[in-house]
Amino acid sequence: MQLRKVRSHENSYTNLDQQRKIDSAQFKTYQCSLQHPSTHKKFCPYYHDESDRRRDPHQFKYKCQICPQYEQCPNGDLCVFSHNKVEQVYHPNRYKSKYCVQNKDCEYGMYCSFAHNEHELRVPLKLEQLPQDKKFWMFHYKTIWCPYIVAHDRASCVYAHNAQDFRRDPQLLQSKECSYWNKTDQIQRYDQGGCPDQENCLNCHGWKEFEYHPLIYKTKPCAQPNCIKKECPFFHNDQERRIPKQQNEKQWIIEEPNTQNLLRIPYKSNSNYQGPIIPSYIPQDLNREKMEVGQPLELFSSITTSSNPLSRRGSDFSDRQKKKWNTQHKHHRTAPTTPDQKQQQQIKNQLIKYSRRLQDELWKISGSDFILHTLEGMKITEQSLMQMSEPNLLSLNISDQQKQYLIQALFNIKQEKNYDEKHDDELLKESAGQF
Repeated sequence: MQLRKVRSHENSYTNLDQQRKIDSAQFKTYQCSLQHPSTHKKFCPYYHDESDRRRDPHQFKYKCQICPQYEQCPNGDLCVFSHNKVEQVYHPNRYKSKYCVQNKDCEYGMYCSFAHNEHELRVPLKLEQLPQDKKFWMFHYKTIWCPYIVAHDRASCVYAHNAQDFRRDPQLLQSKECSYWNKTDQIQRYDQGGCPDQENCLNCHGWKEFEYHPLIYKTKPCAQPNCIKKECPFFHNDQERRIPKQQNEKQWIIEEPNTQNLLRIPYKSNSNYQGPIIPSYIPQDLNREKMEVGQPLELFSSITTSSNPLSRRGSDFSDRQKKKWNTQHKHHRTAPTTPDQKQQQQIKNQLIKYSRRLQDELWKISGSDFILHTLEGMKITEQSLMQMSEPNLLSLNISDQQKQYLIQALFNIKQEKNYDEKHDDELLKESAGQF
């Protein structure tokens, strides 16, 4: 009995020709009747031993987190956690919730636990396709796990990436902070947050669940004077401010700002700029029409000829005066710039920029703008800042309290970076979905 190959891989086999095709919900829930080599069992939709056996999620209720005692769990099939990688990645809450990193060359085919296109992706909403209005930030922002495995800017991503970043359904939560939740440390699993009720807690876990709550969002002033973040949960003027009002002991309502009756304030420039400075020896064409916004430039090009007494060529300005003026305003030529000198000049003139992640950490600190300006003035890049030792950080020209805040912010970024490299959303990159 010959096994059928899947795609063009020599080691990719399946027994779909010999056995009936099963539904993805029943994947690895029945025992295989064929004797496969140990290297071929991962391509078979039936389980062969406990390492790839999957409990039926309709019959057994368990979470997608790996059991700490999965090798010798005393609870057996009644355990509320997953016992192997198959139960984890094929769990209804995880199945097809991320894109496959080997999309065009995936050897798992139709039984891959990851999505290969947008139609296979099983997420409640495509957050990047929604209009980013206030309802989006209150009810959808960070409420869905990120489906993208490839490296991207997680600070500006609207999806959640870890337990501290994730927001539960805000309509089921009260506008109170949970006193048990650990808001400072990075946690690997949700059950490590410190709250005994975990996902069933009715209070907010973390600052994002609290500040983006519908009864809290845009009710507090922003502490940053020049904040330009579109996802900022604080109001910056009266046009954004939402005022909470208590109806009774257990009911609150929000008075939305009336933006329809607001008058548009015309833009008034504070500059004294009156136009380009024209040398006095060049007569101006006073008869030329002024160009209006939106009109083609070709319609307003003036023709200057020697017969025109007001033109440059027809003026009384002599060649001797022109030569004298050119000599006074002559730019002296310098030696040709070598590629190395040009590169050094570009590095010297290059503006120091910091990542969104570092700015978000410093945003929690009072005087974060002063810290950033100080680092920019000292030409300290973010890479150099991450490599600086604690004595070097303490020597910076900022206050002692700001130094401690900066050290703590850099520590949080390094800890989160190490966590992402080690766990990567609890999914493997190179061996994603393998078992």
